[in-house]
Amino acid sequence: MSKSHLMTFCRVIALPVYSLLFPAIITKNTHGVDKTKPLIIVANHISKHDPIMLLRLYRQNIHFLAKSELFSGPFGWFFGSLGLIPVNRRQPSGTYDQALIALKNRQTIAIFPEATTKRKKPHQLHTFRYGAARLAIATNANIMVVSIRNKPRIFARKHHRPVITVVDIIKTRETDSPEKITSQIQQLIIDDLKKSGLGNIEVLPLAQFK
Repeated sequence: MSKSHLMTFCRVIALPVYSLLFPAIITKNTHGVDKTKPLIIVANHISKHDPIMLLRLYRQNIHFLAKSELFSGPFGWFFGSLGLIPVNRRQPSGTYDQALIALKNRQTIAIFPEATTKRKKPHQLHTFRYGAARLAIATNANIMVVSIRNKPRIFARKHHRPVITVVDIIKTRETDSPEKITSQIQQLIIDDLKKSGLGNIEVLPLAQFK
């Protein structure tokens, strides 16, 4: 199956079926996106379902950054066909270069700056990494900040459904600093999660990988 046919299958058949099985509350607020510029979608990371949630939110082709281990397994060809960009945590420069090329070609990429779903409680976030901000500043990209809460459940009732919200659109400039933009993104998501009733959000240290 070609890449275009696979993407069509995912969009037309697989995604609607998934949406019926795992209902979610999606708040779209994408009118501030400058379509003449590349776009980076940045979200907190709570489950392996998160990429699918972003596909439901933004109905355009998205290149996700995914751990390189996915590409070495029996379904590596499948993930490659979906346009995923492999992340080699020992050699991150290669990932950065691939993402940079995609953005310079006016494509959309999605990044979860926590880099892991492993945390103890729903009100905890890992400190965000700077990669998304560095890419945005280097390419003058817009950043769509998205908050995700509640893990998907099959046929979930309304108050148990995932809630995916576009919190803000950040327009970056070459003079911005990655630290400042990353801090702004994380604070926007924290504020939105607080409003949802999670209370105080605990920020954990950067996730470490062996």
